[in-house]
Amino acid sequence: MFKTLEGVRGALDPKSGTLVLFRVWDERTPPKPKVFAIRLHLEDDNVSFNVAVEDYHNQLKKALDVQILEMKPARHGDAGTYSVEIVLGFKEGTTPFVFEPSSLLKKFKTGRGNQKKTRWVEYRWPAKCRTCEFEAHLTSACPWPNIEIGSRNRTC
Repeated sequence: MFKTLEGVRGALDPKSGTLVLFRVWDERTPPKPKVFAIRLHLEDDNVSFNVAVEDYHNQLKKALDVQILEMKPARHGDAGTYSVEIVLGFKEGTTPFVFEPSSLLKKFKTGRGNQKKTRWVEYRWPAKCRTCEFEAHLTSACPWPNIEIGSRNRTC
């Protein structure tokens, strides 16, 4: 929790008693960016997870110069939407860059043999708490919405 507050600065207005917190935004590309793909594989799918992963991996490899380090079923956001967590990596000698959803496959074909069907994929970045921007918990589990200041309880 205290790691979240690292680098946070504040300014207090003595007249109104308002405290404004400032946080430096880190725009560096993480070495292993994560993205969540929705509808790449479905919970009640007749195509196995391994087949969908292999098909997606082969088609992405042709479209983009990145490595897929890991793919696993996951839940995304407060709603717990079923998705596939994809951990990407940059190939040796490639300068890291920020992925845009438009650079990833919007559609791909999956299935066995000649029965491959087209899937439309939606991408979402890892969920962060909208209140405090912390990645270890989601908004529903945030300890910050009700903060007691002095003798008053104020809602953020």
